[in-house]
Amino acid sequence: MNRTKRNKLLLAILAVALFIPTVVAIVNFSRAKSGPVSTNSIVTLTMNDLDGNKTVFDKDNPDTERMVGVFLKMRDTATKVPSLPVALGAKPFYLIQMSNGSIDYNYQYYFDTSGKETYFLDGDGNVYMVDAEAASEFLSTQYAASVYSGSGIPMFSISAEATDVRPTSAKWAFKDSTGEMVEVDCSGKVVAEGATYPVEGGMRTAFSAAPDYLHIEITNSATGDAIYNGDYEDGATFKFEGTPKADVTVSAKWYRDEGRDFEGEMGYKFTIEIAEGATFYLGTDQIDTGEVVAVTALNVKDPSKIEFSSEPEIGVKPVFYQDGKYTRALIPVSIDRSGDKTYKLTFRYGAAEQTLDLKVNFRDYERGTTNTYAVTEAVSALYSDKTKKAAEDVLTSVLAAGEPEMIFDGGAFSEPVNAGITRYFGRTYTVNPGGTAYKQTGIEYAAAAGTNVTAPAKGKVVYVGEFEVTGNVVILEHGFGLKTLLCHLDTVTVKVGDVVDKGGAVGTCGTTGFTNTPGVYIANFVGTTPISPYTMWSDGNWKTFPNP
Repeated sequence: MNRTKRNKLLLAILAVALFIPTVVAIVNFSRAKSGPVSTNSIVTLTMNDLDGNKTVFDKDNPDTERMVGVFLKMRDTATKVPSLPVALGAKPFYLIQMSNGSIDYNYQYYFDTSGKETYFLDGDGNVYMVDAEAASEFLSTQYAASVYSGSGIPMFSISAEATDVRPTSAKWAFKDSTGEMVEVDCSGKVVAEGATYPVEGGMRTAFSAAPDYLHIEITNSATGDAIYNGDYEDGATFKFEGTPKADVTVSAKWYRDEGRDFEGEMGYKFTIEIAEGATFYLGTDQIDTGEVVAVTALNVKDPSKIEFSSEPEIGVKPVFYQDGKYTRALIPVSIDRSGDKTYKLTFRYGAAEQTLDLKVNFRDYERGTTNTYAVTEAVSALYSDKTKKAAEDVLTSVLAAGEPEMIFDGGAFSEPVNAGITRYFGRTYTVNPGGTAYKQTGIEYAAAAGTNVTAPAKGKVVYVGEFEVTGNVVILEHGFGLKTLLCHLDTVTVKVGDVVDKGGAVGTCGTTGFTNTPGVYIANFVGTTPISPYTMWSDGNWKTFPNP
């Protein structure tokens, strides 16, 4: 054999020798992956529960052998099923990872408290239904706590910002699937005393589950003088006067009861720093139906935490917006409200609570007239339940949103065209032909086609579109949810996002949509409630925001 052939043979033998370990490794990996996993072969088991707690079972954890056995039993006695129940698809799951040192086996477990509807997905996406007895074995362990709603200790807050106070001592137990009370490991839930929390005006306790017993001790941090020592009702407010800082001790207990699935007790020790409480003002104490009143608040950090109620019910929930050091809201009164009424408007933020009177005078926009709106059959067909719903489905969400800043200058609005009014706000019109009756929520002007239509006040274009009932429509946002709709336009000269000054062009008069003559329809809304445009004009009764 010559040297060249001998060298080639040696290279071939060497290549085979190098390749054999690789093949053996692949075969062994494949066998390990598909072969049986026993308790002895698992080195670690990592469990992430529904509360985000991570537990590692390894050689240093005395529960490793037991918990590996529990999960292997659930796996080995499970029955393969076509798919996961639809209801479980969006629910949280236990993420389980078992490792033999070289390969990780991943599973997603979906538990129910009875154990009868427990499933898991393996790493290949196969779905299995777990045997109820095997699932119940896991559910009786302390590691199943997050499956039960009663296992989580209550959240405790003391301010409008929902500042959560963690306990300095805690004992908690929940009822498992067997009806037994299981102790929760609270060591990771408690903190050392001494935390300081800011509150505004006072302290308002709020537990996610109201305790059966609540005792509070409060002392002045500077002098040590007792401010309060006694039982307390959850949700009640404690106001401080002349005390900038106070030390608080709280004891709360939840007793065993057949009607609940938890019991326990919590202790809290902390310090509060008291800032000036919120104050609310109305722009006026008297308006007519169809008008709007402005509300201004001071010392509010989070407007979304303001609570509002009225007596009698006023029919709207104001949305508050931050405006520098002020917080603003507009409260419209529907034209559908009848009779003169005085509403007691109650605003609550943290420990602050204020009730302000608003007198609403009934205004009859009908003026005792019966109005017929004559149109052609083709135009009449544009006003129907179907066409109205098509517009409302889109426009309602646009109207409900609000711009968190004041765009217009707070002065009077102007009219969009210099023309006569053909249909008036608040009046009921009967369509002829068709006989459909509706209440007018805006004003319609008659003006020659092509006449410029201008913005009644500075505003941001938040919608441009077309519907059968409105024709071409532009919506301007003036700030804090106050909007103007301009409908039946022939042409539109603005786009969404444009900011148009008062008197700036937005389009031209037309006959698009449900109308019988060239012109423009204008309507003002606060949220989804229509308000009278008349009060926005210079000779009307529009109230600007107060700046106390």
